[in-house]
Amino acid sequence: LSASSQLMRERSTIHSSTSKVDEVIGQAQATAAALADQRGIFANVAHNLSSLGSSRWTTVNSMLTAIKRKKSKDTIILSVVVALCTGFILIYWLSK
Repeated sequence: LSASSQLMRERSTIHSSTSKVDEVIGQAQATAAALADQRGIFANVAHNLSSLGSSRWTTVNSMLTAIKRKKSKDTIILSVVVALCTGFILIYWLSK
C-alpha cells in the first residue's frame, strides 16, 4: 500500500472515531438534560408533599406508632403464654 492510501485510511478511521465521540457526547448531554428535568420534578413533588400539611402526617405517624405498640404488646402476651405452657408441660412431666 502506498503512503497516501495509508493516510486516507487513517483519516477515515479518525473521522469515524470523532463521529462516534460526538454521538456519545450527544447522548451524555441528553441524559444530563433528562436528569435536570427529573430533579425539577422531584423538587416540585417534595414541595407539594410538604404543603399538604403536617397534620395529616402526624395522624399517620400516630397511627403507625399505635400499630407498633399493639404489635409489641401482642408479641409479649404470646411469649408469656408460650412460657406458661412450656412450664406446665415440664411440671406435668416431672410429677409423673
